[in-house]
Amino acid sequence: QMVGQVQGRTGTTPQYTVTRTPQASPAIAPDTPSLAPISEQELLAMPMEDQKVALGERLFVKVAEIVPDLAPKITGMFLEMSARDAYTLLENQKKLEEKVHEAVCVIHAHQNHLQK
Repeated sequence: QMVGQVQGRTGTTPQYTVTRTPQASPAIAPDTPSLAPISEQELLAMPMEDQKVALGERLFVKVAEIVPDLAPKITGMFLEMSARDAYTLLENQKKLEEKVHEAVCVIHAHQNHLQK
């Protein structure tokens, strides 16, 4: 079963089921090394480019658990936020899930707009 899979592709607006599953996500290779946690102080002490890389790697893993097929796009969207705001998403699962849901809605609204 794919988490976050598009359902109802026939003519209507696709509905997303956003659920968390404990098993490994199909979007992540089984041999992907787990990343060490990073503190906000460590993150903010890094150069800006390194902050984006560190955040992106960690956010991608978390987003891919929720919506594997949109993880690259949504992670990129989150990296447009300030480092502090993006870091909050790493630390707060509920806030991450809310922002992922928002991002999915934005992506679908944009796709529907392009189809008209």
